[in-house]
Amino acid sequence: MTKEVIVVVLATLVVVVILGVFGWLKFRRDEKIVMEFLKNSGVGTRDDPATTTAISAATRLSETRIRRVCSKSARIRNIKSEK
Repeated sequence: MTKEVIVVVLATLVVVVILGVFGWLKFRRDEKIVMEFLKNSGVGTRDDPATTTAISAATRLSETRIRRVCSKSARIRNIKSEK
């Protein structure tokens, strides 16, 4: 029974790590898409910031994902603060 418990725990850890990596890759992809939009739209050089709705319409990402990326990404915060 001890071996079975160890196998279950290790399998669970492997699944958690794999899902974490996929989540991180998805976040990085979304971050790259939003950053390209912000750079191409000249957000750092203009006074009116791009809205979540505008970014969503241009990138086909949901507004929820855009909010999550913008709130967690240090790279995007740096673009906003360059103004």
